[in-house]
Amino acid sequence: MNGAVLATDTILQKAITYFLQPLYQIAVVVAFLYFLFGVAFLMFQMNNPERREQARRHLLYGVIGLFIILSVGAIIKFINSIVGGGLVY
Repeated sequence: MNGAVLATDTILQKAITYFLQPLYQIAVVVAFLYFLFGVAFLMFQMNNPERREQARRHLLYGVIGLFIILSVGAIIKFINSIVGGGLVY
């Protein structure tokens, strides 16, 4: 039984290290780039009120996305530290 638990932990660690962690990092980068797109869009469309509102929505959605992604990462790290800290995320 103990060997099966160790094998499961190893498989989980590999899955997190090689699959979930890069996906998490890509999601952070995409949300940040979306926010920067909103900043650039706002800078270039200051004279058009309709486009300015659209740029503000891009900024808002980028910030909300970053907040959600980073919060999920923090919650996972917190739970991991409580449970045993064997998984690295």
